[in-house]
Amino acid sequence: MFTFLRSVKYGSGYWKAAPFAELFELYSSRFLRMVSHGMVGVFATVFLYQKGYSLPTILAYIGWYYVIRMVASFFSAYYVAWAGPKQATLVSNVLAVPSFLALGAIDTYTELSVWVYFVCTALSLSLYVVASDMQFSSLNNPYNVGKQIGWLHIAEKIGIGIAPAVGGFVAYLFGPESTMWIAAVLAIVASLPLFMTPEQIHKRQKVIFHGIPLRRIGVQLLSNSASGVDQVVSGAVWAIFIAVVVFGTQTDRVYAELGAVLSVSLIVSVVSSYFYGKVIDRRRGAELFRAGGIVNATLHGLRAFVATPLSVVLVNVLNEIGTSAYQMPYVRGMYDEADNLPGYRAAYISLMMVTFCAGAALFAFAASGLVVWLGPRQGLAASFGLAAACTVIMLWHGFASLRPSE
Repeated sequence: MFTFLRSVKYGSGYWKAAPFAELFELYSSRFLRMVSHGMVGVFATVFLYQKGYSLPTILAYIGWYYVIRMVASFFSAYYVAWAGPKQATLVSNVLAVPSFLALGAIDTYTELSVWVYFVCTALSLSLYVVASDMQFSSLNNPYNVGKQIGWLHIAEKIGIGIAPAVGGFVAYLFGPESTMWIAAVLAIVASLPLFMTPEQIHKRQKVIFHGIPLRRIGVQLLSNSASGVDQVVSGAVWAIFIAVVVFGTQTDRVYAELGAVLSVSLIVSVVSSYFYGKVIDRRRGAELFRAGGIVNATLHGLRAFVATPLSVVLVNVLNEIGTSAYQMPYVRGMYDEADNLPGYRAAYISLMMVTFCAGAALFAFAASGLVVWLGPRQGLAASFGLAAACTVIMLWHGFASLRPSE
């Protein structure tokens, strides 16, 4: 017991020795944060479309949102290293509150509300992702890191899974603005579990970019930009496509319908995350990643042919199977690389987030242009084809732990 308490106090090997009870506070916080973000984020594009914003304009906003996140990810590394991941997460959750409230006040403040929403959300999530990855990248026990990442993924997937259903039905019954107030409260509540134990980092850390081996990590940075493309197409672009093409956006009923079909894949995501964690610990992450990457890219190409609620559900289920299959080994590879770059952990994670956001921004701007050129339905369909081609780049990852000889 004395050894454990001392490791908590000084942060020495904490994550290697921490019991599940200690990790649970991080899982529960992540779950609440994902519910908070998912209640609003998945519907934001539909909400703006209902308010009269055109699809090209909405996609351009998303592009600028990721440009802001690029800059914010760079500076987030310095703040997380200075304040510690838990304090940074608290600030991140506080920043989420004005973003949700601003979107709810769009009828009063119009354009200002939209910009406050995107800017505050960008700052909040950039800080949150860097802080979270800096915490979990230290889970480097080769025997059970897959299980730990699996539980992290399960907490995230449950939060993402139930959020659309809850947010959709609340929006349908009480109006979309009501979900934004609830999400703001949950963002604050998500901070509470983090302070059940002391902050792991007590000394201010240094963030060093000079000398980081760019040749070694260059392929990883490029690969991660394709992950950014995957996030935009699977999230915002897919949601607006379903709403406009499949359900229609004339009434608030679309929120309930959209939430239901997006949440139906919850069980699949939880089960797959659990078993994928076991596969990774058996050192078969390379095969899992390759299969998931191929399924994911193929699925993007098929999204344009979706026309019924049943086909939406089928695509979402397959998306959970493929996305979890590539994401979990990919995260393991990134965390392993962070461990193998002593002194550069914060800088490396920050750069990975910058390129992730760069890929997302470029895709959003390209999708906006395609919609202007081809029209809403054909433009979105073409963007799915573009996404299929771009996400193949992920397969050239550069992670040692994801090579076939693993």
